[in-house]
Formats: sequence, structure tokens, C-alpha cells
Amino acid sequence: MKLPKVVLTEEQKEVVKERIHRSACFQRAFSGVDGEFALKEIDALTCYTGNTFDPDPYRSAYNAGQRSIAVFIHKVIDQDIDESKKLLTKPKRSKTSKGRKT
Repeated sequence: MKLPKVVLTEEQKEVVKERIHRSACFQRAFSGVDGEFALKEIDALTCYTGNTFDPDPYRSAYNAGQRSIAVFIHKVIDQDIDESKKLLTKPKRSKTSKGRKT
């Protein structure tokens, strides 16, 4: 997915940097044989690909809460770090937009 070109405030840039760091850490942690095994275990324990419904509404809420952890982990792992880094660079001006009259 291509991100739109925007100008970020310094505070927003710090948030992007933190998210990039978090994604890189999660990607390293869940890579390789051990990381992939751990992620599969988390998926199984949290019903990541299963149904969280239970006739008991409290149990359903509990199951959905568990599943949200696996959803978060997968979202962070799947983040495209290179695309996020592009947000931190200044947009390049085209030659015609430098104040010259055409």
C-alpha cells in the first residue's frame, strides 16, 4: 500500500519512529524457526484463526480479548518498515514547483 505524502510534526515523527522500532523488534523476535514456532503457539492459544464466540457473553469477551493480542502482533509484524520510513523524509519538490513561472 502506497502511503500519501504528508508533512509530519516533530511529535508525529517520533510516533512513526517508535512504531518502526517496535515493528523491527517484533519482526526479529518472531523470525526464524523459534520465532515462527512461538507465533504459532500464540495463534493457537488465542484463537487467532478460530471463532471466539461462546454462548456465555463474558467468555466471548474474554476470547476476543485474547485474540486481539495475536491480531496486534501480526499487525506489527506485517508493517512495511520501508514505507513507514518514507513518512520521515521530506517530500521532494518537482522542478516546476520551485516558484518558477511556467
